[in-house]
Amino acid sequence: MKKFLIILILMAIILYACFKKLGIPGRAINPGEEPDSVSVNVSEFIPYEETVRIIPDFNTSLDGLTLEDIANLRIQKVEQYKFLNFFPPDYHPLKHPHSSIYNRITGGKAWIKSVPFYIVNPYILIILSRANYVTPLNYYCSNFSIVYTYGKIVETHRGANARCWFEKVFNSPDFPGRIRIWMVNAYDAGFHYINLDFHECVNVEKESNPHNIMNTVYSNVSFYHVGRYGVNNISAADRNAWIKLCMKDMFTRITLKLWREKPASIDAKPDIIYEIQVIPY
Repeated sequence: MKKFLIILILMAIILYACFKKLGIPGRAINPGEEPDSVSVNVSEFIPYEETVRIIPDFNTSLDGLTLEDIANLRIQKVEQYKFLNFFPPDYHPLKHPHSSIYNRITGGKAWIKSVPFYIVNPYILIILSRANYVTPLNYYCSNFSIVYTYGKIVETHRGANARCWFEKVFNSPDFPGRIRIWMVNAYDAGFHYINLDFHECVNVEKESNPHNIMNTVYSNVSFYHVGRYGVNNISAADRNAWIKLCMKDMFTRITLKLWREKPASIDAKPDIIYEIQVIPY
């Protein structure tokens, strides 16, 4: 028996050495942990090499669903494109670390009508709304395309849909021309850090605030909860995630870099890029 145990130990040591030499990755970054305290092997994220069209869901309501029902629905939506390798294989929204986003949902309650869009579209990693509001611009102007191609997602609005998009942004009653960037799905997938790549943007004003999303490596954990209207909503407000467009009805490109591990600077190579193009002609 002793000899058998020694053989098993030796085999385990040899296998470990082989795995280390081959660079087999360790654990993925855990959403909800303190990002600065987490050490991550970035090589764990290997971009899927083929082109995939992501189909958004506009029709699913969460009104009256229990928290468990909502969690199961989220899991089903994550499974739809799991081969993209964004979410961990054992993903569950009610388990640590993802639960920090979902555990304040009140089951059985109604929802702000547009907010389920965030939950049922996990692969729309970046969602834009008018500044000071939560309704996604995509919810208002739904005739757009989202295509993933080897480490880059391009969301495209054209023609009438693009003009609808600009109308919503520039006719905002509070902050016309300003947009809020929501990264709740990116964070839930493990991309804890983002930056607006100003040099790859078109029709976006330069922001002087050093804490703004275009001037720093930005991270934000949003969450769902019953808000002031007595129904489930998304929070929280953050002006550092606001950007301003220069002109209405002009070709616009909003390019964001996403990382799993905190990069040394905003110039670091991203794990994935999310780009929104708005083409009004």
